[in-house]
Amino acid sequence: MAAPSKTRKPKADYTALADNHLSCREFRHSWAQSGPYRVEWHVMEGRKGKQRILARTAQCVRCDTVRVDKYRETWDKQGSNYAYVDGYELKGVDRGNVTHEVHSEFFKRSVAQHGIVEADNA
Repeated sequence: MAAPSKTRKPKADYTALADNHLSCREFRHSWAQSGPYRVEWHVMEGRKGKQRILARTAQCVRCDTVRVDKYRETWDKQGSNYAYVDGYELKGVDRGNVTHEVHSEFFKRSVAQHGIVEADNA
């Protein structure tokens, strides 16, 4: 009996990422609120009437990705939506997943730009 074949995800090409996109993958996004809270009205399943939802928009100061967080009036978070800029998303890479490949590519670029030094405590 043949062993089941494993489906492998294609390897992502992190070398194709712009420096600011790679930095966001390495350090996470650097969010700043980018406007006032918006009041939205939503019909909630199983409830009569509409419920007020407060939406806050933030934008990453490095890569311009936009995040919209939605909260109930009790400040229970309802969820977040993201709008990624062109070139940020890579095929075969899960969102929010920082891999060894990200660390390796970031290290290579950092050394090329800033060099590397020996620590004084050697």
